[in-house]
Amino acid sequence: MYILKCLLYSMIVFARVQIGRVIASRYTNRYQELKECKMALSMLQNQMEYTMKPVSEIFQEIGKKVKHPIAGLFQKAAFYMEDNSAAQAWEHSIEEVGTNLSKEDKAILKDLGNVLGKTDLEGQVKGMQLVQAFLDNQIQDALMEQKKNGKLYKRLLH
Repeated sequence: MYILKCLLYSMIVFARVQIGRVIASRYTNRYQELKECKMALSMLQNQMEYTMKPVSEIFQEIGKKVKHPIAGLFQKAAFYMEDNSAAQAWEHSIEEVGTNLSKEDKAILKDLGNVLGKTDLEGQVKGMQLVQAFLDNQIQDALMEQKKNGKLYKRLLH
């Protein structure tokens, strides 16, 4: 009976530690994904300014260069552009691809859809710059949450 109690207690402690790690990793992953989004948007801006490629082709290229799951955002959007507008495809991909981004992060990224293909090049570039500025704030918030809550969950469940 004593061995069974020890075994159950060990399993509970192990499960708590794993849960803490999973929750803490979400904060780290959100921070990394926001940084990856900002880098991808910078690539998008450069490609749009200096090449005459269609947005769907640029999205495919970016999807090959950035890390998962952000790569999936661009790849899915490129796929959806076959049947939808750039804005619809972008919003669809944000909702469909599983990320650690918050609702606020996703709302900021969806704002990019408001300018994709709807304005001239200058308007699209300004829209991307605005979204990147908002992402800078989200990156700072994510870093603060990661430092605060990541340690909290790792220690709380130990």
